[in-house]
Amino acid sequence: MSGSSNSNSGTNQMAVPQAKEAMNRFKQEVASEIGVPLKDGYNGDLTSAQAGSIGGEGLLPMESIVKAFHGYLPQRLKIIAVAGHNEILQHRLEIFKEIPLTVYGFTDDVPELLLAADIVVTKAGGLTAAETLIAGCNYIIYKPLPGQETGNAVYLEQYCGAQVAGSPQEVKTMVCRYADVDSQVRLLQRQQRSLKYGKPGAAEEISNYILKKLEK
Repeated sequence: MSGSSNSNSGTNQMAVPQAKEAMNRFKQEVASEIGVPLKDGYNGDLTSAQAGSIGGEGLLPMESIVKAFHGYLPQRLKIIAVAGHNEILQHRLEIFKEIPLTVYGFTDDVPELLLAADIVVTKAGGLTAAETLIAGCNYIIYKPLPGQETGNAVYLEQYCGAQVAGSPQEVKTMVCRYADVDSQVRLLQRQQRSLKYGKPGAAEEISNYILKKLEK
C-alpha cells in the first residue's frame, strides 16, 4: 500500500486500493489463528502485545502453515520458524510438539539460517527475495499482497523459479514435492541458483558507478 500525491486536488490517493482490503484480511486471519480478538473498527482495547502480534511481522499465518504438516512432514525434513518480535506466535509454536520444529524469536542469524535452509516460505519483499535467491533456497511466496508484492511475485515466479502458494495446504504440497527430489539433484540446483543470483561484488560495483557519474 502506498500513497501518491494528487497535484490537482491536493489530496492523497491510494495507489493500490485492493492492498488495504487484502492487508485487513491477512490481519484477521492471523488474529484468529493466535487468539487475538481483532474487530472491524475500533481496537483500542487490545494490549500492546496483542496489537504487535498482528502487525508487520504477523502477515504470515505461520502457525497454520506449521500445523498443515502434522502427520505429513517428510522424515528427512524439519521446520525452522522465525517469529521475530511476535512473542505470542513464538510461544504458541514452541508448545507445538507434533512435528520436528525449531522456533526462533528475533534473531540476527537469518543469513546463517538461510544458508542452512533448503526451502524458504515467506513474503515477496525485495530484500527478502534477494537474500533468499542469493542463498540458493527454493522460494515459496505466500499470498502476495496486491501492488508491489504481486508484481514482485509475478517476476520471481516467471524468471527466478519461485512458487506462489495461496494456502497452508499448497505450501505443504510444494514442500513434499521438493522432498521427493534426489538429494544430489537438490544440491546441484541450489548451487546453480546461488551462482546465478549471487553477485558478491554488486555493492562495490554500484558504488563505483555512482562515484564515476558524480565526477562528470
